[in-house]
Amino acid sequence: HVILTPTNLHVIGVVEGTCTIRFQVPCPQGFNEQDYWNSITHYQIKLNNVGYMRQKLPINRAGNTKFEAQIKLNKGENEIAVRVIAVGEKDRWSSYSSTIH
Repeated sequence: HVILTPTNLHVIGVVEGTCTIRFQVPCPQGFNEQDYWNSITHYQIKLNNVGYMRQKLPINRAGNTKFEAQIKLNKGENEIAVRVIAVGEKDRWSSYSSTIH
């Protein structure tokens, strides 16, 4: 099945240069939401157009509708986008979210 593009990406805090972002992943019509969100296991952040290594998503106990991720920022202005991955026999990747500054 398709993994939809993350939405509602926003920064919830920056501590000593490490930025925490929160985002949601919409569930396609007709899917079991819990199974779908449980299938999404990793994320990849694009910082200033450079894709970083994919990271494991922390288990989110709040119904899995909101995900959190962290990235070490560069000095100055940063552009952040994120995509998510359902790891399986054939990894499925979403598109990148829109970029935030």
